[in-house]
Amino acid sequence: MRSAFLLLLTLAVAPSAGAQDAPPEFPISELADYIPTLARAVELIGENQVEESFEKLETEVNPAFRSPDSLQKFHDSWLKLFLPLGRLRMQFESYDVVAYERISSHAVKLYGVANGANGPTVFDFKVFQYRGRWHVHGFSFRAIGWDRDEKIPENAVHLDDPIVYPLGGKVIAATQSGQNAKTLVATSE
Repeated sequence: MRSAFLLLLTLAVAPSAGAQDAPPEFPISELADYIPTLARAVELIGENQVEESFEKLETEVNPAFRSPDSLQKFHDSWLKLFLPLGRLRMQFESYDVVAYERISSHAVKLYGVANGANGPTVFDFKVFQYRGRWHVHGFSFRAIGWDRDEKIPENAVHLDDPIVYPLGGKVIAATQSGQNAKTLVATSE
C-alpha cells in the first residue's frame, strides 16, 4: 500500500510528458514551434557542422526557391557566412531571442544572441510563413564585439526577459520569465 501511495505521489509531482513537449511561450504563438529549428541550426554552426545546420532548415521545400540555381545560391551564402564561424567551434550553450519585429502577418524578423565559450554571437533571422509552414528568408550574424551591424529598430518588440533556448543537451528550448521558466525537451531524432 505504501509503495502504491509513493508511486501515486511521484506521478502527481513529476511533470507530465506532455508538459515537456510544449513549445515555449513565444509572443507569436504560430512561430513558437519553428524557433527550436533555428536554435538547433545555430547549435550545429557552433559545433562546426555547418552543412548539417543548413540541412536542418529544410530549405529544399522553401517556396522562395523555385529554381535549383536560387537554392544553390542560398546554400552557398549560408556556407560562406558560417563556415569560418564554425571553425571557431563556439560551442554555444543557448540561443536567446531578445526582440522581434513583425514585418507582415506572415513575416517576422527575429533578433537573437547565441551564448558560447567565446562570448556572445548575434544571430538574426528573417522568417516567413507560407501555407502553414515557416521558412528562413534571410540571416545575419556578428561574432566580434557587442554591437549589431543592424540595430534593433525602435518599433520592434524588445523582450524584457529573453526567451532562452538552451543548447548542447537534451533540452532545446526554455522560456525565461521571472520565476516561471518552462522547458522544451528534445525528442530523439
